[in-house]
Amino acid sequence: MKILKYFFYALLVVFIIFIANGILNSKQEYEAEVLVNETPEKCWDTFRDPGKKVHWVSNFQSIKTISETPDMIGSKYLMIVIDAGQEYEMTETVTAYEPAVYFSFERESDVLINNIDYSFEVSGDGTLIKTTNTLVGKDVLMKSIFPFMKAMFTSQIETELIKLKEIIEE
Repeated sequence: MKILKYFFYALLVVFIIFIANGILNSKQEYEAEVLVNETPEKCWDTFRDPGKKVHWVSNFQSIKTISETPDMIGSKYLMIVIDAGQEYEMTETVTAYEPAVYFSFERESDVLINNIDYSFEVSGDGTLIKTTNTLVGKDVLMKSIFPFMKAMFTSQIETELIKLKEIIEE
């Protein structure tokens, strides 16, 4: 009986540490970059082409305009992704925009908010595309899980940038 009691206490401690980790580390930030042998304008055109997103954005299904503003800031889009056969909707709101220089937006779903920044910088004969993602779970469980998924998120964005590079350089 003592062993069961200690096992329960150990399990409780692990659970408390798991939840505390999510509360203390509620934001997860990850970055990636890729050097593309093309101009920023060519990179930008491919990056912004909705027809090409399906080839480089993981699980991308479609994107629809909800509303647009003349300067793009505040424009809203509905992005649909399919993961493991399940369809998910995310709302994207543009937060910063300068063609061929930078593009920032907030992507929100039922479980998370992800602030994503892309920059396009001239580098030698090409363009350095950089992205920074700041991910926050909407509830304690998601906030607790995301720190353990940081490596997966980083790998995913790196893979997407490599695919984008390949499409741009075709």
